Amino acid sequence: MLCRRFFRAPLSLNVGRLAARYRFANFMNPELLRSIDRFRQEMESVDEVAHVLLKGHLLLEEALSAIIDQYVFHREHLTQARLTFAQKILLARSLCLRKNMLGEWELIAAINALRNDLAHRLREILIKLLYSPMALK
Repeated sequence: MLCRRFFRAPLSLNVGRLAARYRFANFMNPELLRSIDRFRQEMESVDEVAHVLLKGHLLLEEALSAIIDQYVFHREHLTQARLTFAQKILLARSLCLRKNMLGEWELIAAINALRNDLAHRLREILIKLLYSPMALK
């Protein structure tokens, strides 16, 4: 029953409930509680630019995979290759007969670079938060 209630609530509420439950039980140290509070604060607001960038990146990757899939007989072998987004761009571009020199390929690569910058910036924030929660306050 707890699992159903937990997974139906928004993420920020779930983290808050867990923090409240464990705060009273004294199982969590103060640094971890500050980290959970910071996580909750970050997840309460939605950055529309980041949202569009991440969703656009997912849609582009889906389109690149569709291009590649047109030329592949056994997709399972390609899946095992675990191609990066940049590798998918190059592979899909190489499969295009006359459209391989269009500027859209550079645009797709630039979107990937932006997404990577966003991901690394978030990772740096999370690392700082884990190792020094007071550094972000």
